[in-house]
Amino acid sequence: MEETRQNKMIFSTNEMLYLVGSLGLPYSLLLGDPFRAYSREALKSEIEKGRQALEDSGVIKKVGYQDWELDARITSLFEVVASSAYSFLITSITKPATIEQYAYFYNDQQGISFTLEGHLYQVGIYHDEKTLMNFLLPILGINQQLSQGFPEFLFPGENFAANLLAAWKNLADAVEILKLTGMGTRQAEITAGVLAQAQNANILILHPKPGSTVKKRIAYLVTSRPSLWWSEVIEDQPEWLVFKPLVYSPAALTRGLEDDELTISYDPYRPNATDFVLTFVRGKPGGLI
Repeated sequence: MEETRQNKMIFSTNEMLYLVGSLGLPYSLLLGDPFRAYSREALKSEIEKGRQALEDSGVIKKVGYQDWELDARITSLFEVVASSAYSFLITSITKPATIEQYAYFYNDQQGISFTLEGHLYQVGIYHDEKTLMNFLLPILGINQQLSQGFPEFLFPGENFAANLLAAWKNLADAVEILKLTGMGTRQAEITAGVLAQAQNANILILHPKPGSTVKKRIAYLVTSRPSLWWSEVIEDQPEWLVFKPLVYSPAALTRGLEDDELTISYDPYRPNATDFVLTFVRGKPGGLI
């Protein structure tokens, strides 16, 4: 039987608040900003509730008057978060108007994901790169798309989600909606045709930590059942995003005869979505056609 290479932990919002604060982690992990309207006193109360809940479940234990010791699983999990040179946030938009967010940290072949579902944080722990990709690709809507014969298209560089949702909400008027952004009639017709068949869109933002050599990047992925389109921004946001079609190539997992390191390889003949996503996950330059 194949070894399970993924684990999951679940925390309440106040448990997560305590962990983020006590470990000095970025508050962006509190997806959805659930405590934005709380007063200082209410926030302190939630932190104490979170600490008490973690103590009751055995995740932390008191070892001194003001000292607490974390379960080794939590320590290992957040070591990946703390040692990562960057994080990346995914905003996934599913037609007609469902929006979900995921925060990821990646370091030394290991990945950590944070997702808010209702009032609970789901924390995924991926023990190798292959496992991380197996869970990430379906979230992005990447499956078996061929992308043959589909056109590239333009989309406004600002307010991506708002403009996309406006077009999806009124597909019959999508051409006119797109023309209001300054797009020409013919290009608006091409873009509206793509959006009519698209099922999912994703915004991927890579955030380097201060002092990191990794560069901030923003990538956009639009998916339909038969096709995928990718656009990427390295420096300033352009007036127009250019989306070009990609193929999907499943990853092949290999290991050298005398090599302990796993290698992920792809169809070498064409740039493909799997390769672009993995390049992004690794924080490396690339992904542009």
